Amino acid sequence: MKMNVILAGVGGQGTLSMAYILDQAAFKKGLYIKQAEVHGMSQRGGAVQSHLRISEEPIFSDLIPQGKGDMLLSTEPLETLRYLHLLSPEARIISSVCPVRNIPHYPDLRDIIARIRAQKAHILVDAERLARRAGSARAQNMVMVGAAAPYLPMEMDDLHQAITEAFTPKGEAIARLNLISFEYGMQAGEFYEGCIRQGIGAEFTYQLGLKMAPGPVPLQTISYWKRVFQDDRRSLILSILREYQGVIPGSPEFPVTLLATKKGELNMELFQRLIREHS
Repeated sequence: MKMNVILAGVGGQGTLSMAYILDQAAFKKGLYIKQAEVHGMSQRGGAVQSHLRISEEPIFSDLIPQGKGDMLLSTEPLETLRYLHLLSPEARIISSVCPVRNIPHYPDLRDIIARIRAQKAHILVDAERLARRAGSARAQNMVMVGAAAPYLPMEMDDLHQAITEAFTPKGEAIARLNLISFEYGMQAGEFYEGCIRQGIGAEFTYQLGLKMAPGPVPLQTISYWKRVFQDDRRSLILSILREYQGVIPGSPEFPVTLLATKKGELNMELFQRLIREHS
């Protein structure tokens, strides 16, 4: 087993902490690890990237060759695009959708997200919303570690322990906040991946993922959202999802009720009322 992970973001987002957590979890499992120096940390808002190589065998280079990256784990969407050239055709991209507008004329976020969604395997996460729900926007990096966790060669218990050991010196409340952020990220990533695997389109999945309530989502919920996606009112529902700014409940009852609405009746007002009834 070997895995090449590119960590990307901007200074101040906690990329160094992400690398440390992954390093420690890999050590706990007895894996070999090589990490290139994290660049950009001295400049808050500047580009940050690090190469992380994990293997069951000794590793002799700390840099990932172009086209050999297995995962890109990014806390900033524009930075995600910066490192696509390092990925293999089968690589997985796990990216936050929350921009850090640190340059003049930051590109249109919709165009950035569209380019990421065009990649073969991707998971997009609203890390800021989930971190705030956990207790602090500063925990966005642990949200992203959680989203990546199911696809990493480390044990979940080792990741939990690494987070606990890293943040407990700052207080038990801080450690608990970061563990909750990790769980929220993992659950959001699993929901996004589940929707894609069920054949729900990338745009539909993206809009659902941005607004799904934090917490575990039953597989049954995803199967019902697939039926919503296949309904002939799909375009109308997608337009409502784009406009809706609230939280969508994770229970299967909500998409079931949505499917049961009469054709011609569905609009934003009814959509919001149904959400209130199932929240």
